[in-house]
Amino acid sequence: MESTERFDATRGNLRSWLLTQSHARAVETIRSLTARRQREINDAHKAARGAYDMQHEAWDVVLAEDVKKALGELPRRSAAPSNSRISKLYVH
Repeated sequence: MESTERFDATRGNLRSWLLTQSHARAVETIRSLTARRQREINDAHKAARGAYDMQHEAWDVVLAEDVKKALGELPRRSAAPSNSRISKLYVH
């Protein structure tokens, strides 16, 4: 609160000055609380999105393991086509 030395009786009475100071302090407190609540809400949303991303990442890991397992169960084939196949492709 403002210092009582700043009160100037020529500009108004003490009661008006005290009410003005109290009102200003109340408005400042409400704005501060509102800003803090909004920051907490924003942080909660960020944390929720982070958890959502972690769930997707975990799912991707599980899915990748399943794909690797399925690929391992496929019949083995040569990684590259044989030379005879390649030559047939270029023969007209």
